[in-house]
Amino acid sequence: MASSYGGGLSTGSKLSTILTDKPELIQQLALCLDREMRFVPNWKHLARKMLVDEDVIKRLEQHSDYSPTIRLFDHLEVTQPDLTIKTLRKALSEIRRNDLCLLTTEAVKSEITSQPGEVSPALLNKFLETVHAGSLAIGKVTRKINGWLG
Repeated sequence: MASSYGGGLSTGSKLSTILTDKPELIQQLALCLDREMRFVPNWKHLARKMLVDEDVIKRLEQHSDYSPTIRLFDHLEVTQPDLTIKTLRKALSEIRRNDLCLLTTEAVKSEITSQPGEVSPALLNKFLETVHAGSLAIGKVTRKINGWLG
């Protein structure tokens, strides 16, 4: 059974709750999933894992002025209203984005372990900095590999 404390987020909370209560989490997921890098699964992989139709994926991809990941989450909120954080974490894990699965877990954990009305962003912010630095490092390695492959 999903755990929750003080009416905050839990693994059983719905995606719509994340969109409302944790916009900074969605922004961080978008930052990591929007980038297209060789060998690193992105928002399209997540969309396919969530059984989003290919035509919808193409439409989400067409508007370059706004994050396709955020548009994907908006789409999932409407088409899969019962989608839970647990399901999202499972999908992220299955596309081998354990970094984002951990990010989501930490966001939920900080809600569960906080006192009602208390915000504990320090751990989440430190983790986000680490994820961002790791993402940049992966990009550098990918560019080097691409250079070697010609």
